[in-house]
Amino acid sequence: MKENRRRARAIAIAATEKHSRDAWLRLGYMTGFVILSIGLGFALVG
Repeated sequence: MKENRRRARAIAIAATEKHSRDAWLRLGYMTGFVILSIGLGFALVG
């Protein structure tokens, strides 16, 4: 019983770590996309 609880907690921790890593990747992609869009806009205007 205690072993199952420990395994469940390890799985939950791994899941949250993977989720936060995906969120950081998504945030990085969005930031890069915004910077790229602004750079393209300035290049087109200038």
